[in-house]
Amino acid sequence: MSEPLHPLLALAVGERFRPTSVLQTCRLEGLGGETYGRHEIGEIADQLVLDSPELFAAEHFAIVTGQFDGEPAALAADLYDGRVGRLWRLGAGAPRLQSDVTPIATPFDPDLAQGRAGLGFEPSAHPDLTEEDAANLAALLSDPTVVPASPHLTIVGRRLFVLRASSLGSGFGGIALIVIVGHGADQPRFPLRFTTAVRWGGGAPWILSLARTAREARDWAPRI
Repeated sequence: MSEPLHPLLALAVGERFRPTSVLQTCRLEGLGGETYGRHEIGEIADQLVLDSPELFAAEHFAIVTGQFDGEPAALAADLYDGRVGRLWRLGAGAPRLQSDVTPIATPFDPDLAQGRAGLGFEPSAHPDLTEEDAANLAALLSDPTVVPASPHLTIVGRRLFVLRASSLGSGFGGIALIVIVGHGADQPRFPLRFTTAVRWGGGAPWILSLARTAREARDWAPRI
């Protein structure tokens, strides 16, 4: 009997939805909103499928890269004892989920410091990340030519926050989920926020940008 697929890869390839691989309290974040619960996620599982999926998994965090209609896309997940507890669907084809709350047009500042540093990253908050990979990730994210704010729109006052980061093993680099925030260049300057998946090590880094327009980036504004 063959081994079952990794739970995140199973979602990406469209394998018959396995409720036991997703926690009942799982949250899925898509474009402009989120949905909660194993049943609700199962109902839109077909929107999570990717072409040519490739899995990169650590113990507590995983990313599947792939394509949707010929454009880059990705799934990312928090893992708890091998089950998916939180999901992000990024890039082309991300589901436009409805939200029951009203977006508030305020800057995203998760450290509440109103800081001006270009990178918010505390390696100790990512226990699966080695010191070497933490240094490599910080160097990568500090280079604006490597991680552009977005190839599709101009962002002023850009800041990056490392939401998740894990090493993949000695010599294999790692994976991370990055939140990029700032303001649009046009007037009035609406706050913008979008999420990027990053993989580094073993060649050129792979970076996925979610936002293709200012409208999409604004959909990721903080909510209450």
